[in-house]
Amino acid sequence: MPAPVSDALATLLSRNAAYIPGGVSSINRVIDPPISFVKGEGAYLWDIDGKRYVDYHAAFAPHFLGHNFAPVNAAVIDALHGGESLFGAGPTQLEGRLAELICRNVAAVEKVCLQNTGSEATALAIRLSRAITGRQHVIVVQGGYNGNGDELACNVFNTLAEIGPRVSPGEYPLRPLGAGTTIEATRFVHPVNFNDPESIRYVCRRYPVAAMITEPILQNIGVVKPRAGYLEALRMLADDFMENGDLEEAMDRLLREGYTTADGERIEGLRDLLEQARAKRRELEKQADPDGEMQRYRDWLDDIEATEDTELAELLADAEASDDERRKEVTRDLVDQKKMQRDLMSDRIGERLGDYQNYEFVSSDAREQFEQLMAELERDVLNTYFEKSKEMMGRPDPEELARMRDMMDALSTMIEQDRRGEDLDPTFQDFMEKFGDFFPGAE
Repeated sequence: MPAPVSDALATLLSRNAAYIPGGVSSINRVIDPPISFVKGEGAYLWDIDGKRYVDYHAAFAPHFLGHNFAPVNAAVIDALHGGESLFGAGPTQLEGRLAELICRNVAAVEKVCLQNTGSEATALAIRLSRAITGRQHVIVVQGGYNGNGDELACNVFNTLAEIGPRVSPGEYPLRPLGAGTTIEATRFVHPVNFNDPESIRYVCRRYPVAAMITEPILQNIGVVKPRAGYLEALRMLADDFMENGDLEEAMDRLLREGYTTADGERIEGLRDLLEQARAKRRELEKQADPDGEMQRYRDWLDDIEATEDTELAELLADAEASDDERRKEVTRDLVDQKKMQRDLMSDRIGERLGDYQNYEFVSSDAREQFEQLMAELERDVLNTYFEKSKEMMGRPDPEELARMRDMMDALSTMIEQDRRGEDLDPTFQDFMEKFGDFFPGAE
């Protein structure tokens, strides 16, 4: 049930609504239940009925010194009495003094252009970014507010039904903040998650992005803080782009090489972390395989991967040198897909070989080398089996012999399916999980 409205407030709402749509000039000041403040001093506000409140909102921050702060009021009065005005032409002394104060006291600011509203400032920032980059597309954050401009007023107060489940990496459906915009027709705006560099990369790979606009801390959907290193990553990405002019390359470098936060904390890149994990795995495998029985296969597979990498690099270089934009886009996606597919493969040699059974090589040389490796591995597996059989014959165990027969049947089935070009069932990984103890060092 709606809260009762006092006579004074009802009269104000009725009078304002006669001249202002909704009775209030800014949609951001429409609140329910309605309230009207008539006085502010320090940290306190008083409503039309004389009730006092503690102001934690501060009109979205400009009153951080408090309402009616005496030194501010005195400076305004002095300016009015001194004859200053908004002259409408030429530079003024006051705007120069204010700009100098901001630049001297905010380390990140080199120059400043003063605007009347945040919506003006964000619209100008987007226009400036497009003029500098020659690109049209813009990344925004789902749940973030960037002003009431035609293209930026979107994806703030959405329900789950409007945007669907969480998407990462990827972008959300475009949802304008009200009617009357052309944002859905131009399709230049792309909403992504906060704290999600992979979704930024996703958009940058598909569109010529001029800018990303974001609040450092989301506050319209509740307070959402940036994760450690997130804002520093965005700063590095912007600096890299301004220096080198290629946003896709800048994003790839950021994710590959990592970055250092303002506190000096090192955030490892994706490939750094994968390589560290692989190095640790190789160290453990070496301890478990002191005779190096499987090292030759690891080295062989490294050579195969290097051959595939060379082919992918040449394929991409040829595409980038062409004038065919569609060819460039398709080739970039192919190379990214192949790299990601291999990055997600297991680091254990047995499992990795199984993963490669389902990998489509781009390089015919790499594919041929892999087939040779698998053929030789099959021979080694059979030789190991026969050695194991001789050992078992000296101490026959019915259960163990039955298990060996099961292993041989599974191995024969897997080899035959592989020769026919079929998907392996059971896969090599499943086979090693069941019978890996027959082949020391192969896991």
